[in-house]
Amino acid sequence: MEMNKEVKIDPEMFKKAHEVASKRVGCKSENVKTKWEYNWFGKPEEHHFIGALGELCFASSYYGIALIDESLSPSGDHQDFKSKDNKWTIDVKTSTWWDDDVHLKVTKREFKKKPKDIYVLVQYIKKQKRAVVAGYATRHDIAQADVQNYGYEDVYSIPAKQLREPYYS
Repeated sequence: MEMNKEVKIDPEMFKKAHEVASKRVGCKSENVKTKWEYNWFGKPEEHHFIGALGELCFASSYYGIALIDESLSPSGDHQDFKSKDNKWTIDVKTSTWWDDDVHLKVTKREFKKKPKDIYVLVQYIKKQKRAVVAGYATRHDIAQADVQNYGYEDVYSIPAKQLREPYYS
C-alpha cells in the first residue's frame, strides 16, 4: 500500500467529517459538535466524527483525495474502502491516543461478523490538526493478535510499533 504518512487536516476535511458523521447510524446532525476541541468518550456521534475524520485522512493519503464513499459503509459496519485494484476490503481505525502505547483495536464481534482484508490505524493529533497513518494489519495479523479488554468489550489488539509499514510516497 503506497501512501503519504502525514496528512494535514484542513477546514474542508473537518466539514466533510461532520457531514459524514451526521449521516451515520444513530447520529443527528445537531448532536455533532462543530468545534476542534471536544471529548468524544461515551458520545457516539462524536465517535463517528473521529472515525470519519480518520477515513478522510486515509483517503487523502492513499487515493490522493479526501473522499468517503458512504455506499461502502452505510451502516458503519461494512468496509470503509476498497484497494485501488478492488481486491481488498479496508477498514480504517482512528485513534486520538498519541504515545508509544497506541494500538490498532478491532472488536472480536466486528471481526467475526465480517472480517476485512486490511485494517489501517490512523492517529489523529487534534492540537496540530494533522493525522498520521501509523501502519496496517492484515486479516491474518488480526486473527493472530492478543485479545484484550479495555473496559468495553474484547478486542484484538496490536501495538502500532508492530504494524506493517505502508510504502510511503
